[in-house]
Amino acid sequence: MNYQISEPSILKKIIKIDQEKRLIADQSTQHLTRWLNQDGFFLDKEAAQAYLENNFKEGTKAYHKRSSFIMNFEFYVLKYSRNGKDDRLHSIFTRMPSDLKQFVQFEGRKLIEVDITNSQPLFLVLLLKEIRLSFDNYEKNNLTIEDVKKKVRKIINGYINNRYRCEYYTNIDKYRIDTNKLSNNISTILSRSSEPIDFTDVLQFEKLVKEGTIYEYIGTVLLERKSIWETGNEYCVKLFKRNKNAQEIEKFSSLRKCAKIVMLNALYSPANTKGLKAINDLRKEFPNLFMVLDAIKADRSEDFPIYLQRMEAKFILDNCSKRISMENPEMLLVSRHDSLSTTEDYAEVLYRKVQEMFSKYLGFDVKLQREPW
Repeated sequence: MNYQISEPSILKKIIKIDQEKRLIADQSTQHLTRWLNQDGFFLDKEAAQAYLENNFKEGTKAYHKRSSFIMNFEFYVLKYSRNGKDDRLHSIFTRMPSDLKQFVQFEGRKLIEVDITNSQPLFLVLLLKEIRLSFDNYEKNNLTIEDVKKKVRKIINGYINNRYRCEYYTNIDKYRIDTNKLSNNISTILSRSSEPIDFTDVLQFEKLVKEGTIYEYIGTVLLERKSIWETGNEYCVKLFKRNKNAQEIEKFSSLRKCAKIVMLNALYSPANTKGLKAINDLRKEFPNLFMVLDAIKADRSEDFPIYLQRMEAKFILDNCSKRISMENPEMLLVSRHDSLSTTEDYAEVLYRKVQEMFSKYLGFDVKLQREPW
């Protein structure tokens, strides 16, 4: 059921809040938001509605979500913001169900999306590399733990905290991550160890992520250790369901999908999580990797995905898309968190530039996906 607000004072307040959100986003990402303030986007509502009726049952959450999007498309285009904890640009296209992309055009032209596959593990590799090099400098150059702490704090601050300010952005300090605690927790690893830290398993993890084979490797290891098992044509694993506060067996159509969920659960679960065989076995395979991750997550484990999302946003919004826009001001650019989209005539340029800039940013070649809306 849709509700309409008619109270003038409430409407006025909502309009003011929306305007402030847009102004904050415009301050740092005007090269992207300027396209949202144009009339070029078109949704084929008739075709989208027919698709909805043929594929979803009326009254379900999935039906309502898509119906609302179709009905309010023109209104939603002007609702965007970038003042949340994740520092992402939230717009109609980040809220849009992916299966409705096919009905959207810009000035009569179809759109192409360039997507960074597995972006968060890639940004994790970048963060791990910086921490690892800081530790190497400590051991090779006779630095103090305080020296390492300062270096780690500077690195993390540069990746996850924004410096831009806006007169409308009164909550910037509210969303600032305390990098002092983070650097303290990470540097404490050194004080606990009397021997140089062996980063062999961390280097192996980095290598597998770079090659794009991390999920295949994890699947094979966990299958051998029987924490993933095969039943018929499905792969099973026991995972913790937070909404039920209980362990449940989940089934997947492929070993890769199963391993991916296990890895993401292990990465984003609280520090020193125990009790699940799959996660315990994964921790045994990469002991020093999880030693570093546990230090990062020591105070607020729920913030760990936020760190990676911020790294992603900083690259996509403040680095990559801004540079591409400066070089190609007539190119439409639409961001959807870990992807950028443009019209078909600029698709090759966009793909080439994102590939070039992301590889340079990370220091190694990355795989991108390109697909039509």
